[in-house]
Amino acid sequence: MTANTVTDGEINDRLDGKFADLKRRIREGTLPLGPVADAVQNIIEGRFKRSDLLVFVGIVKLKAVKRFVVADHFKEGVAAGGRPIAWLGSNFQHHFGDVVEEDVPGRTINVWQLAKYSRDPAIIADLGGEEKPELQIHLAHMWQMMELGEKAHCRIDVYANFGYKISPKDGKLWVPGWGVGGGGLRVEARSSSYPYEWYDGGRVSGG
Repeated sequence: MTANTVTDGEINDRLDGKFADLKRRIREGTLPLGPVADAVQNIIEGRFKRSDLLVFVGIVKLKAVKRFVVADHFKEGVAAGGRPIAWLGSNFQHHFGDVVEEDVPGRTINVWQLAKYSRDPAIIADLGGEEKPELQIHLAHMWQMMELGEKAHCRIDVYANFGYKISPKDGKLWVPGWGVGGGGLRVEARSSSYPYEWYDGGRVSGG
């Protein structure tokens, strides 16, 4: 044994309590399971990344939906959470207006807040990358979050709430999102191929 070898007793003393606290916080919903597990695996494999872009806000449990017709919900005048949709952007209508989601599974989704001004490529990378299934959000779940509002850790003000979803029109990743203004909800979708500049304080779901 060399002088630099760490004993089992020291490892147990320093890590057992911390892992117990991690498990407790995951059970309480104050830390997200997936990213914590990914971070631990990265450490095990010798990779350690610390992000200063996204701050974990909380988790929200969303229900399974047998069939969700986007056109029946996302249209001007229809209310979510007591707030009518005051404006529906043309990009959202073009890329997602005729979408029908079938057999949407229940999901626990993570909500993050931007700690600084950023664009989509950096946000997507921080959420695990475009290929990660957890990156995308069902529009049925986006609607549930709009209905839940602050209970789903959403911003009910001028700040954006957004997620990522592949458009059936062009097969590319788009950014459906919403905020409050102009007497109600404002819904739009932006292209991640021509990255929009998101202000710090906005909230993104996924990962």
